[in-house]
Amino acid sequence: LVDALLRPTRIYCRAVLAALEGGGIKAMCHVTGGGLVGNLPRVLPDARGVELDARNWPRPPIFDLIARLGDVPEDEMRRAFNLGLGFVVVSEPTRAEAILDALRQHGERAWRVGSVVATPPGGERVRFV
Repeated sequence: LVDALLRPTRIYCRAVLAALEGGGIKAMCHVTGGGLVGNLPRVLPDARGVELDARNWPRPPIFDLIARLGDVPEDEMRRAFNLGLGFVVVSEPTRAEAILDALRQHGERAWRVGSVVATPPGGERVRFV
């Protein structure tokens, strides 16, 4: 538990620079305080949101422990934590696999986790499907 809580923030610089060289990246988001719900909308244009499928990436066990022992509802977990996605790249769909390959070649675990969608004014900008 202590190791999980005190693990330093990952530095994604080298992997992301390699991914940028191939083109197609539209936005990047280091998911810190504010979790997925608070951070992702900051890099998206107005009237756009994301749909995320949490089955597409492994959720570190520490988050299930926090939720269970703290009786923290899932919507609050999504607002407070990154749930295993420390860095999110928004890309052209046709470049997604090449970007994932570049990140993996530089030692990062990477997954296609969702898609950018139209969002009505005042609508939910990060939806989990």
